Amino acid sequence: MSRKNMINLNYQSSDTSLLPSDFQLEDYKKIARDSKKRFLQFCFSNAEIPDQGFKIHISATQINYQVILDEVFDLCKSNLIDFKYISNREQLLDNLAGKDDLWASGKFITIYPSSLDDFKKVIVKLYENNVLKVQDGIAIFSDRRYRDSNVIFYRYGRLKGPDKWIYNPITKLKEYRDYESMEYRLPAWVDEPFPDNSDDSKTCKYLFKKIIPTEGLNSKPSGATFLAHVAGSEEEFVLKNAHPGYMNLGVACTDSLKNEAVNIKRMMKCDFIPNYIVDFSEDEDYFLCEEKKCGLSVDDYRADSHHNFIDKKLRKKTINDYRKSITDLLKNVQILHDERIF
Repeated sequence: MSRKNMINLNYQSSDTSLLPSDFQLEDYKKIARDSKKRFLQFCFSNAEIPDQGFKIHISATQINYQVILDEVFDLCKSNLIDFKYISNREQLLDNLAGKDDLWASGKFITIYPSSLDDFKKVIVKLYENNVLKVQDGIAIFSDRRYRDSNVIFYRYGRLKGPDKWIYNPITKLKEYRDYESMEYRLPAWVDEPFPDNSDDSKTCKYLFKKIIPTEGLNSKPSGATFLAHVAGSEEEFVLKNAHPGYMNLGVACTDSLKNEAVNIKRMMKCDFIPNYIVDFSEDEDYFLCEEKKCGLSVDDYRADSHHNFIDKKLRKKTINDYRKSITDLLKNVQILHDERIF
């Protein structure tokens, strides 16, 4: 984001509820804001940000975001590096809970190097910071991890808006539109600056070998749900996944899914609870396989012309069906409450 897209010294305390601990009065002179008041940017350098190039993203968790912000602020201020961050605490907590879209998820801090050489120098400084080195963070799916860091990621893309195209610097022609794919991508004229990282050597033990996902049912940054089957079998089951680092209401999303596994094991005696099949981990991601329960969805039921309140001949039956379903749901909820599941 360039200075042209920012509004200097125009922010309200209600929008900015998160500041670096060592924020000084002099730092007000370096502040800029985006028009949507989501980010606060510190413009410490006098360098012009290029239209496109490498940017660095720093992730965090709901536990350590203040520590990470303080370290990045001190490092960028002392080295005259521009950066922006999500400055509203509530918006940040939603982001770190997986409630943002996939493109934004985990991107707490964005650092704008002024050149390729600057990018390489800055990312090494960040990696060598002893505090950042031991912090946990959220994996950023659109980016590449720097070496084995849990919080430092980078990608090549647009640094200024509103144009979203990546241009060939020689021909000046459009090459591809940025933000079209979640995959990390480099233009043809750019070499990978850091060919080796810890992700390159990771291999799956179960996923796509013993457990084969076939269809996505639901997806969000903190995890996803799929239809899947065991290799060599066509019987479908539900596969749920939770990514590390995300938290909701103070509970890690991986722990929530592990708790679901515990609960369905002890509640399989109830016919409305899916059977537990297996659970496993791939690196730090956690997966739970459970029975696929058969039946009509509410949307399918409502769409069926035989279930409506308008036709006089069908109204009484439809009302009775709804009454039966609602009563059954309430009965099942009471069973869960009796088992101390809420």
